[in-house]
Amino acid sequence: MATNQEVLTCPPISELDDAEHHRKSSLALGIVSIILGTIAFAVPVLTTVAAVLFIGSMLLVNGIVQIYQNFRSHTGRESLIHLLISILYIVAGVLMIINPAMGAISLTLVLTFFFIVAGAFRIFAAVSTRFKSWGWVLFNGIVTFIMGLLIWAGWPLSGLWVVGLFVAIEMIINGWALVMFALATRAGISQIRLQCEAV
Repeated sequence: MATNQEVLTCPPISELDDAEHHRKSSLALGIVSIILGTIAFAVPVLTTVAAVLFIGSMLLVNGIVQIYQNFRSHTGRESLIHLLISILYIVAGVLMIINPAMGAISLTLVLTFFFIVAGAFRIFAAVSTRFKSWGWVLFNGIVTFIMGLLIWAGWPLSGLWVVGLFVAIEMIINGWALVMFALATRAGISQIRLQCEAV
């Protein structure tokens, strides 16, 4: 008579130690992200300025790098197109660094149109197709559309805090996700250690 016996394969102790190290790192990063996100949420205008300066710096550096690569690898019409795009990056980056308030207002305007268009598209898709769980997509579309209208109604003043608010919310949500992942991983690692010690 054959019997089925579950065989537990225990990973090396070094792998469990590495997993525990990554878990602690994720937990620490999550806590820091929540704290910084909460601070950013309290001062959305300063967060907006910081975010715009960061984006402007990235555009400036990207433009300079592209110009350098363009002179090394491109020729003819392709070279001219890449050069114009690189100059556009540099100009946009410099303008955002010199006047972060105007940069924030411009970014907010782009986000406003994105929310309005994306919300309207989701509403139309949900109502016209009525696919499975279409009600949630409809709700999402309505919320996104209304959010876009509210931001548009407060524009350009809303441009001074919207970007910072979104950054803060993203940091808080990402922080909690890391914390919950670390807590769930801790339970799994502990269970594996106990099972391996009992073998």
